[in-house]
Amino acid sequence: AVLVVEQLLTTGGGWQDQVGGLHPGINLGESRANYQVSVETTHQDCSEQFLADLESRLLLLYTGKPRLAKNLLQNVIRNWYSQDSEIVHCFKSNYKLAEECWKQVQEENVDGVGKCLSEYWTIKKKLAPGSEPQLIKDVMEALKPFIVGGSLAGAGGGGFLAAVLKTDADRAKAVEEVRKIPGTERLTFHKATVDRKGLEVVIENA
Repeated sequence: AVLVVEQLLTTGGGWQDQVGGLHPGINLGESRANYQVSVETTHQDCSEQFLADLESRLLLLYTGKPRLAKNLLQNVIRNWYSQDSEIVHCFKSNYKLAEECWKQVQEENVDGVGKCLSEYWTIKKKLAPGSEPQLIKDVMEALKPFIVGGSLAGAGGGGFLAAVLKTDADRAKAVEEVRKIPGTERLTFHKATVDRKGLEVVIENA
């Protein structure tokens, strides 16, 4: 339903958010390359130790800058239709990166997942020029000594940023360094956890 509403509003968007919201834990979503979207989801049974380690090292912040995916995504689609060689290469690399990240999850390698985030961010910036405003660039630079990797969520340009801290990183110090950047007054930090239950619907009698 969310995907249908997004299309009706012409805001763009895909099905990955729905997979993440409906299913518990960590999952891989795949859809065949045709006009009829049919998503197949594979769940990975991760140890509680891995999930706890991942959660303890996750750094989630809202950049204070709202973003609308529509314009960024339209440019990506136009470049894809033009079959620009670099864009085509980026899409292929992104597909392979998803497989690599899934492998890191299966091996319960938190550092590997973090590095995949940074690779994803590198690809995203090539696919959508303008997805990294100066403020985001400054935040990423400030976080560099503290994180294994990170990326803006969604189409980029603003919204939320997720990163994986190094094992010996001082979270408070990382937050302090980001706070020193001019223009971060609206930036907020949040606790992130892996949902163990998935979507729950509760119907109560009136």
